[in-house]
Amino acid sequence: MASSNHNHQHSPNRFGVIPTPNRLNADPDYTGKGVTIAFLDSGFYPHPDLIEPTNRIVAYKDLSGERCCLSPSDSSESWQWHGTQTSVAAAGNGRLSDGVYRGLAHESRLVLVKVSERGRITEENIARGIQWIIANRERYDIRVLNISLGGDEDVPCSKSIIDQAAEEAVKQGIVVVAAAGNSGGEGRRQTLHR
Repeated sequence: MASSNHNHQHSPNRFGVIPTPNRLNADPDYTGKGVTIAFLDSGFYPHPDLIEPTNRIVAYKDLSGERCCLSPSDSSESWQWHGTQTSVAAAGNGRLSDGVYRGLAHESRLVLVKVSERGRITEENIARGIQWIIANRERYDIRVLNISLGGDEDVPCSKSIIDQAAEEAVKQGIVVVAAAGNSGGEGRRQTLHR
């Protein structure tokens, strides 16, 4: 996907999606400048809203070893869409929409950590991803960790390696943001563990 192939207009109109900063009445002084956000997800693609005109991806780590780096010339894979969508929604600069659709943290730096193996995500890889972020927090000045995925196990926090790793990240001064409700309305029973 190259921005030169993107030739339609995004001027405000009554049919358009309201940009996130407008919808949330966000203070324009808070742009994420000086902040590094780490995203832990199934995969990523170097979207123009993250790399143009300046590449704000300061690090990319693929725990599976499938790809050593992100390149716009590489073919995209189906498991890359979620991490790409999440990182662009939060931190995209709106390059492809002439700045109309930009994330709240559109001046932040990004660390992208891929935890899937050909789209399959395990608890072990999620925990390893969090541990990698903790180990590299000072190197990249990571202050926020976004986790918009979940594992397969429904276990108490005291027994979850993911929860324990996230707790350690918080102890190390990282703000951890986790998505809730990925199971949707599938009827998955929620139980209270003690």
